Parts: sequence; structure tokens; C-alpha cells
Amino acid sequence: MRRFASSVCVITTGGPCPSGMTATSVCSLSTEPASILVALNNGAKTTKAIIENGSFALNVLSSGQGCLAKLFSSDALRLSKTLYLTRKTIVGVTGVPLIRGTCAAMECRVDEVMARGSHSIIIGRVVSTSDRNLNPLLYHDGSYGSFSNADFKTTPPVRAAKLQSDLGFSCG
Repeated sequence: MRRFASSVCVITTGGPCPSGMTATSVCSLSTEPASILVALNNGAKTTKAIIENGSFALNVLSSGQGCLAKLFSSDALRLSKTLYLTRKTIVGVTGVPLIRGTCAAMECRVDEVMARGSHSIIIGRVVSTSDRNLNPLLYHDGSYGSFSNADFKTTPPVRAAKLQSDLGFSCG
């Protein structure tokens, strides 16, 4: 999975002791109702806190927030994470901490939790969103990075007829 490039998010939750963790296993699940899916390690304190609190935020980090990705990926820095979440964030409508300067943030209420092996799949119903025109922080092959709009290359569209011709088959 190291070769799979993804955006970097910090999943946060409130409660008596706010908690957060870096996650890359996140995706959009549904537009109606608006829902997202996150896969979190069952051994993580944040996973347990999200289930207990019933709400969480998905904070999509911007390109300049690599230090936050590292902070929230470490269990050894628990006190630093708690201090950050209680002093440097905005409290959202569900009471969860929202990180300032992110590309996007989505507050969710837990809709369903499914345990699968070492992880839990948490489905959250989106109740609030915000976004900014910032480049995302990316994770690939064990490193954080980003791209600018100038570096971003789109591939030309492929027509079905051309693809069928190149591959020597028809889709009819």
C-alpha cells in the first residue's frame, strides 16, 4: 500500500479528553445521505473515543501541515496532541475540534461501526463541511509531499472506440 498515493487527514473527536490521529484510509461513501468512511486501527485511543463520543471530524491537511500529520501519527506525543486540540483548534457544531488551515473539514455523526480484523470501518453522516482553495498534503511511499497546480498534469480523455480498437475487442 506504500505505492498508493493518498491525501492526509487528521481524524479528531471531542469529549472530556479530545483525541486525534493521522489517517489515509478515508473515502467518500454516499452523496445522499452525505456520508464518509474511515478505517481506523482498533488499538488506537482515538478509535475508541470516536465510538464513545458518537461524532468525529475529518480534517484534510493542506500542503504546509506535514508537522501536524507527524504529530498526530505518534502515540508518544499524546500530551502534545491533547494540548494542540484544546488550545489551537476551533470547536465545531458537534463539539469536535476542527484544525485551522486545512483544505477541507467534515464533521460527522457516527452512523455505523464495523469491526474487520485489526481495524474498524466507521461510517459517518456528514453534518457540516468547510473547504478552502489550498493544495492538499499527500502521502506516498512513506513520505509526505504535495503538488502545485503548475505541476499537476491531466491525462487526455480516452474515447471508448479508441480504447476498444487499441485492445482489439468491442464492448457491444
